[in-house]
Amino acid sequence: MSSKRRCEDSNNINVYKKTRMDGPSNVKTRVASCDNDNDRIFLEFPNSLVNALNIALDSFMDEKNWMGYIALVPLKIINSNAADGHEGFPFSKAYCCTERYTTQYSFGSIFRKGLSMLIEFILHRTTPENKQERFVLGKLLHYLFDRMDTDAEAMKNMETYMETELTAVITNHLFGKLSTSTLFTIDKHCKGNSRGERNIKTNKPVCPCEKTDCELSGDFGDTSIGNWKVWHGNVDVMVNNEVVVASPDVEAESSSTEKSPVNVKLKSSSLTGNPQIIAQNIVFSFLQKHRHPENDNFLCPCIGVTSKDIVVYLYDSIYDVLLESTIIPLHGMIASPNNNINLVAVLVSWLVVNYKYLCDGVMEEMKTMKADFFQQAEAKLSIYEAQLKAGEVGNACFTVYTRDILKNLHHPSLVELKKRKRLIFMEPSEK
Repeated sequence: MSSKRRCEDSNNINVYKKTRMDGPSNVKTRVASCDNDNDRIFLEFPNSLVNALNIALDSFMDEKNWMGYIALVPLKIINSNAADGHEGFPFSKAYCCTERYTTQYSFGSIFRKGLSMLIEFILHRTTPENKQERFVLGKLLHYLFDRMDTDAEAMKNMETYMETELTAVITNHLFGKLSTSTLFTIDKHCKGNSRGERNIKTNKPVCPCEKTDCELSGDFGDTSIGNWKVWHGNVDVMVNNEVVVASPDVEAESSSTEKSPVNVKLKSSSLTGNPQIIAQNIVFSFLQKHRHPENDNFLCPCIGVTSKDIVVYLYDSIYDVLLESTIIPLHGMIASPNNNINLVAVLVSWLVVNYKYLCDGVMEEMKTMKADFFQQAEAKLSIYEAQLKAGEVGNACFTVYTRDILKNLHHPSLVELKKRKRLIFMEPSEK
């Protein structure tokens, strides 16, 4: 694959990269409205973490940095069952064959707003004037300063968790902590040992991590999205109703066998080109466009997770652009002094769960690299555009017949059918 570095625009990120290597300026420089917000994190954030952030940011902009480059590759859909002529398919049975375009982009190219905010803080300890954006930046700084060591401890031994436990732990100790809201919903039909366990005193669901008395900031509920006529089903986790988290399913949806730790451990390679995650990402983007037409852009993310890695898919349902990130390790690489959680993974997670505030949307040149989903789903594109919903998806395709209704149907009774069936196997002399 040929590789073209794509960071350049009117707010050239390379300019920031060039200047930020000089290190942070004096802590006493201006901090916008810090005192008014009664939040000292912007003044007290330690230089040791500033330096670590400075190094980690190279992964978003520098193709030749020693840690590895977080790239985004546009995908083209060659074939799929997104518009089957007879029925829709659940996400676990979604088929979506893709191929990669030869051009790749830096992860930072679509998050220039978020990286600019962070770089300005690193350089000058300056915070955004916009209160919401300042709050989003504060979420990252508080996590790094106050929580990361504790949450990293909870995310040890990830390979021992069942599938649902895995997504619950990562969301509770990473994605949820970095989002503007810590609330999230876990699929109530999930499989896993932690399902239904609650703290006796608070009645809150218990986190399946190894920490004692750790509670989930989310809860179990209906996470179904889509339409039974097209792709549909339950996503593993919905963060703040804005981001989908999915763990690749190696078993059929109808299987009743629980996911074993061995299966979870073997699934890292299945993050790349995963049809289940791609289907969820596409459906969710169309759903967000329908529910929130006021949004600035509809490049909506879906995070795929395993016990060791994460990957980010982003689909824009207006421009029909599908992007896939490189695999990002959860541990190692750039870590804080007291734990081995990957700081690059933390930054990726922060940018993605707050994409509504930090993402610029697809670049102009990306718009020519179509996913061709519109063509693939042409026969049912109107359903994707206007008939998707969240919650109770799939119920409409089933008709519940009560005993009273059955009496009025012009069909033989079950007893009569059984009599007819027995006649087939009777000897002529017995009839």
